[in-house]
Order: sequence, then C-alpha cells, then structure tokens
Amino acid sequence: MQIGIKPPVEKYKKINDSAYALRELDKIAEIASFFGFLPIKTPKIIKEDIFKASVFRNGDLKNLRDEDYIIPEPEEKIAILRTYIEHNMQALPHPLMLYYKKPLARLSEKKKSHLYQCGLDIIGTGNSVAEALVIKTLLAILSEQKFDGMIVEINTSGDKDSIARFEREMSSYVRKNIANFPADLKPLFKKDVLELLRCTDERCKELRERAPKPMSFLSEQDIQHFKEVLEYLETLKIPYKINENLIGDKTYCSQTIFEIRGNVGVTKEQENILLASGCRHNYFTKKIGFKKDIPIMSATVCFKKVPDSVYKITIEKIKRPKFYFIQLGFRARLKSLSIIDNLRKAHIPVYHSLTKDKFENQLNTAKNLKLSHLIIVGQKEALEDTVVIRHMDTRAQDTINLDDLSHYLQKLK
Repeated sequence: MQIGIKPPVEKYKKINDSAYALRELDKIAEIASFFGFLPIKTPKIIKEDIFKASVFRNGDLKNLRDEDYIIPEPEEKIAILRTYIEHNMQALPHPLMLYYKKPLARLSEKKKSHLYQCGLDIIGTGNSVAEALVIKTLLAILSEQKFDGMIVEINTSGDKDSIARFEREMSSYVRKNIANFPADLKPLFKKDVLELLRCTDERCKELRERAPKPMSFLSEQDIQHFKEVLEYLETLKIPYKINENLIGDKTYCSQTIFEIRGNVGVTKEQENILLASGCRHNYFTKKIGFKKDIPIMSATVCFKKVPDSVYKITIEKIKRPKFYFIQLGFRARLKSLSIIDNLRKAHIPVYHSLTKDKFENQLNTAKNLKLSHLIIVGQKEALEDTVVIRHMDTRAQDTINLDDLSHYLQKLK
C-alpha cells in the first residue's frame, strides 16, 4: 500500500468509481492516508447487512457496556465488504487498506455531534505487520488529539481450532463451577461461557481469575504470530500489557484483539478511558457468502471532537510522493513503521508495501508508479540504523543515517 493522499484518488479512477473517493480530508483522514489507508466515503448499512449480522449476535444489544460502541461490529464489516464487491475493489492491489468515518447507530444524535469515530480495515493479509500498522496509525491519530498515558491492552485467541479447544475447556470449567456463580449471572454464562472472561462483576472475580485462558490453547503458528505482533510493539516503544481476559466475539473475531486506553483529562474518572479497539476477522467472509475466507484486520477509534482538528484538506492540492519505501526481511520491517512515522512528521509522503516480502514485487510496484527514488532497508541497514537511497534512473545510491534521512529527502524534493 501507499503512504500519501493523491494516490488513493488515482486508484479509484482506475476502477472508474469517483463516487467513493473522498475529495476532502480532515486531519484524522490525512494521518491515516500517510500510513497508507485509502479514504473512502462511509458505506451505508442496509437492511440486508443487519439481517446477515444477526447470525453473529450472541448478546442483547440493550445490555452492551457504554464503551462497546467502539468495538468493530459485524454489520459494519458486512457493509464494507458489500462495498468492496459492488465497487470492484478486489481488482485493486492487495492488501487493501481502507479508512472511513463510521456511523454511530446506537448513540443519540446529541452524542454523535460531539464524537469523532472512524474505522480502519486492512483486507487480504494475515501478516502480523497489519496489527502493528493499525495500532501505530491509531496512536498517531490519538497523539495528534493530545491524549496521554496511552497503553495497548492486547490478547490473542488463536485460529478457529484454538478457539474451539479453549471453548471446550471453558465449558467444562463453567459446568463444574456453576453452583458457585451468582444466580442472576448463570443464564449469561450458560448461553456463552466466554462471557465469564468479560464479566466485571466483583462476585465473579475469583472464578474469572481461575478460569482457563485462551493463550494456553494456541497452536505454534498462533504463538509465532502473536510474538511477532509484540515484537513490533516493543521495537516501536509502544507501551502494552497482555490482558488475558480480553476476548472478542467468537462468531466473528479471531487471533489478535486489542484496546487502546488513555487519559482524557486530569481527574480519576478521566483516566484509562477506552479510545480505540481492534481485532482480526480471519474467518468472517465465508460466513456471509464469500467463496473463501479473506483475512481482515479492523479497528475503530472514537473520541470527543476538537474543533481545530477537523479542518478540511483538498486532495488535489497535496503533492504526489516521489519515494517508495522497500523493506527486506522481518528485522527491516520492524524498523519500517518508525521510519515512516518520522517521515510523516516531516511531511514527506512515501509509498510502501509493508506486507510484501519479496524485493521484486516491491520494485515492480515502484517502477509502475514511476517514482524518482527508492528508500531501501535490509537486515544490514536495520542493524546499523541506516537506509539506502537509490535513484531509479541512474541506479546511483547513497547510504544515509536515519537521523539525517528527512533532511536528505527534503533536498531531493
């Protein structure tokens, strides 16, 4: 995918669908665009979407927590995927990264007017860099809004086989301990044993702490995936903690799930507020009629609007990027997001394909875009905190220290 704002419009011209290309961006959309997300108009949720989503509903919407409007919902994913098909987005280069403002269906109109809510989706990759890219983008958005004390709470439930093993063990645990649960909560746990981990009732605290945890049932592949996600967070110096009670809805969530919490004020009540959340939907698309499962990483961010942050930016006025960022190997990819974020802060847009591994694929994309320079980070450069800048026409190249990269590229602009 690309970083920059002009290219997404060009992509939409290729599929002859200017109706869904945003012509104006606010500051939040601009940040998402710099990280490679394609800004689109908010798809409408139709009756068919709501009907299809009903099969994913385990609970009663009336009983949702105040914070649950930040959780990615199935009807919104269905609306996005319907738009994906209707507008031939499957013909675009994948993985496809989308940004859109979200409808707040369960909030009153008064609350809507005071909240900014948007979604980020990465469609078509199971690579662990997708989680890192989404989390880094969310933190950049929230940092721009001056939130502080932010921390990522994260967990994983693994693939569908891991989830099935975990659920069987949880079912056995609940049956053995059903007499110890409060009478008013027994129906809830009988309906979905995983509700025990979500329960915040103090009467369930001890039983919840002794209950099985999903990470005990992960496959080797799941463990490796989660390790990679955590390594990205550590490399990016993102504060995080593993929350073993954090679990998504088993009907449409799998693998990684996370929340971002932070302070929205100075009082105790304004601390540790849920600002964003996300999860994977790797086994979602076949359930709604697709021929195969398409891995999806989704997230939602929601906060009180700040008037100064919603200025409009006309897309055509933003210059097309001149640089393509190429990474080679896991160690280089770990460095990539920090480099890209530093370039964003210096107002230097670049293209990238962080989910791609092969040099040839990335190079061909750069050639098709007819850019002037490549920014290359391999294993050696990652260890030495350098990058290689290659001129596309002459193939002349320089090795530049990361501290000097922004200044060097500004001279090339």
